[in-house]
Amino acid sequence: MKRQGLEQLKARIEFSKDLEEILNRQLLPPIFSLFLKHYQIEENAYFYDLVKFKDKERWICTTIMFNNEILEGEEYYAVVDYIFGYERLIKEHGKYKNKIENWNKEGFLQIGIMLWGDVLLLGIEGERKDEIWRYGNGLINTVLSKLDNNIFDFFSRLKSSIDTETIEELKIDITKLYRNWNEDFWRVREDDEPS
Repeated sequence: MKRQGLEQLKARIEFSKDLEEILNRQLLPPIFSLFLKHYQIEENAYFYDLVKFKDKERWICTTIMFNNEILEGEEYYAVVDYIFGYERLIKEHGKYKNKIENWNKEGFLQIGIMLWGDVLLLGIEGERKDEIWRYGNGLINTVLSKLDNNIFDFFSRLKSSIDTETIEELKIDITKLYRNWNEDFWRVREDDEPS
């Protein structure tokens, strides 16, 4: 049940009109555009482990990215919430062109949100092109700082594992977890069920 990095992301199934517009107009840097060609974005882009049993549904995984990592001389704890959808990325590109937000003036476009409040940014110009940055209060002394060289490096940090506290709270024997073909959730094998 452990997943790490890009294996936690769902592959692209189909292209939308908005994605084709982003790619055809070359609105975004090349590495980020390559990422968009191959992976889904928005809230449903990640695999999360859900267990269903005894009329209950609970998430049983925990996800980390920056787990008290030293960044700009401070401990940083955050995980990506989601990357915006294509329509929103197009709107954010319009903001970038018109330099609406503070980060736009620094050469960045907002591409998503980090849990616990930071804005996720993509470098659009110069030496920062394709780099992933954060803007916000996640660090006390630095409002704007670099997270990774590109979106692939950024998502390679993503790790998930079983949340043992939830498993214990639900009184689940982890050895009895199983998943049926074509289901995206876990079940708990009852003692009288064949293995």
